[in-house]
Parts: sequence; structure tokens; C-alpha cells
Amino acid sequence: TCRDYFTVRLKNEGEKIEEIRFYLVVRSFGASGGPVHSLKSDRKRVWINEAPMVLAKREAYAFGAVSYEKSGRDISQYLRTGTLPGETEVQDGSTWASGAMEYRLVLGAGEETEFDFGFLMHADHWLNGWMKPQKLPLDVAGKKEQYLREWEERIRIRLQLPDKRISDALLCQLVHLYMFTVDNS
Repeated sequence: TCRDYFTVRLKNEGEKIEEIRFYLVVRSFGASGGPVHSLKSDRKRVWINEAPMVLAKREAYAFGAVSYEKSGRDISQYLRTGTLPGETEVQDGSTWASGAMEYRLVLGAGEETEFDFGFLMHADHWLNGWMKPQKLPLDVAGKKEQYLREWEERIRIRLQLPDKRISDALLCQLVHLYMFTVDNS
């Protein structure tokens, strides 16, 4: 099953119809980023290093990938010009492959839409062989409710303060400390 979820909400706050392109970028980033030796997609899933890592609820219009080793370019250089690389599958010995899923949509004035994604973290790690493969359709709202119920059962502290934001902030800190000190798989 997916281990993390991400929802993107787009809203046209203008007064006319807008054509929009949204890109979900896949690349190694910063100190927490890992090597990306290979990248491919069928526009509903993205495989990173031969493991299914990203699942999209809605099929992308297109996917493009680039090997830094072969081109000396990163996906950001393509996106600045509103284009995608021509390849949909790459191998990269330099470990800096990158790519993007492209979504095209038209939103009328005041209209909004959502894009849901699931991520199977470290799916290629040998210890994670027990994890179930990602499945379609993706139910982000259901997973969110399940996650909240599970954490409410674990956190036995109940606070009744005048401002709910303070209670929520304190509980978030407790959950953060709990995750830091206990292996919560």
C-alpha cells in the first residue's frame, strides 16, 4: 500500500476561462534525495530505480524523462520552456535522472479541481518486500480518515483549550516526538 499521500488543489480565482498546465516533478533533491538510476512512467505510475514509487489517481497527459549523464540537463530546464523531454524511460549512471508528469486542464472562473498522488517510500529497499503493490483507484480521502483514526487511538492525551489551534499544535508536537522515538511502521 502507499505510505504517503499528496493532494494538489488548483482553483481559477480569475474571471475568465484559463488553460492550465500542472507538472508533478520527479527528481532527487537535496540531502534527503537518493540516487535516481532509472525513471519510467505509464502516465498513471512512475517507476524510480525499477520500483513503483508514484501512483496518480488521474492519468497524466504526458510524461517526459531526461538522463543528466547523457544530456547534461535537468527536468527544470525543459519545464522553464513549457516542454517535456521526448523520452519516457531513461537510464542514468550519474544517478541524476529526472522527469515530470504533465497535466493539462481548462478551468472556468471559480472552478477548482484536485489531483491525488500516492507514494510508496523506498519501494526498492530489500527490507520492504512485504509491502503490497500500489493499487488503483487511489482513495486519498479514505486513507486520510484511516490515518487520523489510528493516530487518535494512539494519542491518549485530550486537551480542551479555548483556541483549537493551540490544542492542534500541541498534539502535532506530541505526534512528531512519538514518531521520532518509536518505530511507527
